[in-house]
Amino acid sequence: MALLTVFERRCPTQTSSSALLTTGKPSEDRLRAGCRGDAVVVMLGHPPQVQNISLAEGETLTVESAGGLEPTLLANESFLLRGQVIRSPANLLTLRFQSPRPPSPGSYCFRYQAYLLSCPFPARPAFGEVSVSSLHPGGDARFRCAAGYQLQGAHRLTCRNHGRHGTAATDGPSSAAVCGGVVRNATVGRIVSPGFPGNYSNNLTCHWLLEAPAGHRLHLHFEKVSLAEDDDRFGTGAPPVYDSYEVEYLPIEGLLSTGRHFFVELTTDSSGAAAGMALRYEAFEQGHCYEPFVKYGNFTASDSRYPVGTTVEFSCDPGYTLEQGSTIIECVDPSDPQWNETEPACRAPQLSRAAVAKAVPSGTALEGTNVAIAVFLPMLVVALLIGGIYLYFSKLQGKPALQLPLAGSHPYDHITVESAFDNPTYETGETREYEVSI
Repeated sequence: MALLTVFERRCPTQTSSSALLTTGKPSEDRLRAGCRGDAVVVMLGHPPQVQNISLAEGETLTVESAGGLEPTLLANESFLLRGQVIRSPANLLTLRFQSPRPPSPGSYCFRYQAYLLSCPFPARPAFGEVSVSSLHPGGDARFRCAAGYQLQGAHRLTCRNHGRHGTAATDGPSSAAVCGGVVRNATVGRIVSPGFPGNYSNNLTCHWLLEAPAGHRLHLHFEKVSLAEDDDRFGTGAPPVYDSYEVEYLPIEGLLSTGRHFFVELTTDSSGAAAGMALRYEAFEQGHCYEPFVKYGNFTASDSRYPVGTTVEFSCDPGYTLEQGSTIIECVDPSDPQWNETEPACRAPQLSRAAVAKAVPSGTALEGTNVAIAVFLPMLVVALLIGGIYLYFSKLQGKPALQLPLAGSHPYDHITVESAFDNPTYETGETREYEVSI
């Protein structure tokens, strides 16, 4: 980093033009090359800035960047103002002053400071993150993907300096969900179908093999499964532990492997598509329970390794309430450790109809009910009494009790409008979708 320098140049009348090539602090030779100048070291922290400019008629002053094949005009006398900041895109800057030998030559004063060239901040890949050590030449940008996605492209880019603004070695990478793969030493992670959360493609056959560390088993948690209502199929295990073609529901508690391996398969046909699946896997030690999981919440455990006897208490994030499960669960059964209850779910509360009904003021409702009973109950008793007397005397006289207008037969007019018999058709849905929030 060069020192910030104030450079003031006054050109004598016998000099019609002068050029100053500045790459750092001006030397004494440059100051004596036909022009008088003063160099003063001042505080750092300011970008190149025009301190003062006063040109006579006919004088010109241009500022050019000389770092490329051709000079690039950055500013000239027509748009140079006091306080203006000029930033060079390269490491060479040229100031050129021309004068037609006026009796009173003009003057200019620039304050300048060298700064490091930089690369633009790299774009964050979808379903991924980027961390940057420095935007200057030599700095690195490192990329990584969210769980379940794989990086397509370079994991690291370096900012390079070519005499102009730094450029990254290549374009940034992207994150994509791949069709199948092998995950060795699987501890905690995620499997998503290609295209998730968008729809998957047709005619897929994807196989994933999860291998836990030695002495561990795997717990598979269903975040979301949405398959087209045809021959699209999702299954785990060999032989199958779960098969979406055979079972219409998802186990809330997830699935446990019998050993250290889990095999996951997704097959799709040529018609229909849906969002697919998102699965979360986690390894746990033999003889222990798996680590619980609750979306939109947290939990505290009496033992972080979850041996038999461990208790776990759940809580939800602000705005969510615990549902569908117990607040406290315990790891039981030394021969086959498992939780005695399923993990609860944290859901945003919704105002139910029952709550709305309870919100009605009870006093007003009771008053209205009492008035209705007091008015209509006596009328109903009187009507029943009169009806009974009428039926009794009608029976004694041998007359029919009632003759209603619709009691006899009436010819029906022919219905000629076909829509009169049209009923709405309700087709079965084309997708089946399951979501488990635990």
